[in-house]
Amino acid sequence: MHAVTMLINNAGGEVLNAEATAIPNIFTGVKDANSAVSVKMFPNPVVDEATIKINLTETSDVMVRIVDAMGKVVVERNYANISGEQRLPFRVGDMATGAYVLSVTAGGQTVAQTFVISR
Repeated sequence: MHAVTMLINNAGGEVLNAEATAIPNIFTGVKDANSAVSVKMFPNPVVDEATIKINLTETSDVMVRIVDAMGKVVVERNYANISGEQRLPFRVGDMATGAYVLSVTAGGQTVAQTFVISR
């Protein structure tokens, strides 16, 4: 899988620059039969607080990241040696309204889910 970024001239609509970046081992929030990790964030959209539900088939270290629409990592949390179903509270605090991507990495796999902060 690749992510493609493009710089487009608004005046003429032509592509000024484009780049493809490989994205290894990324899955959606839907549990794959071979996936060691699944994730769901609710409610979506988030107003003040949400729950991040992580389900692991094996004990693993887990990294939770939230990335804004510009690609900036705005939250990164690490958890050691967790397993089974975990429910992690997440308060948006002073994060701006808009679209974000939640990614959870465990056991060498990354699962991602988009969500929206709405006030």
